[in-house]
Amino acid sequence: MPLKDALRRALDEDDAEEMRDKARKERDELAERLAALEAKTTPDQDELDALQAELEKQNAEVVRLQTELDKHAAPVVEPPVVEPPVVEPKTRPGRKSGSAYDWDVDDDGRVHKLDVARVYSGEDEADEVDLPADEPAAE
Repeated sequence: MPLKDALRRALDEDDAEEMRDKARKERDELAERLAALEAKTTPDQDELDALQAELEKQNAEVVRLQTELDKHAAPVVEPPVVEPPVVEPKTRPGRKSGSAYDWDVDDDGRVHKLDVARVYSGEDEADEVDLPADEPAAE
């Protein structure tokens, strides 16, 4: 039996050697694949510089196109601010006794234009007298 045992040990050692070689080969292949994967996922500095330059070129193009668009866009025109007219109470100058006027005032306070000036003989009025709401100011 010693021969049989020796052969069996030799075969076992041979199988073990094959398994070690196979394991080493798989380990080396795995290391190569890992190195290749790292090389693919980690670009070198030249690639990074090229990508950065391309990005800057594209950003410059976007800025140029936006500037062109702004030149041709219709300007934003803001509507003018319209201030409401100042509404002053409608008044007429007051009459002074002894002065001539080419207008007269009726009993309702309305002013009427006269063809010929007339001398006012009533009491002096205030410097300005309010007109009725529907009466335009006298000139």
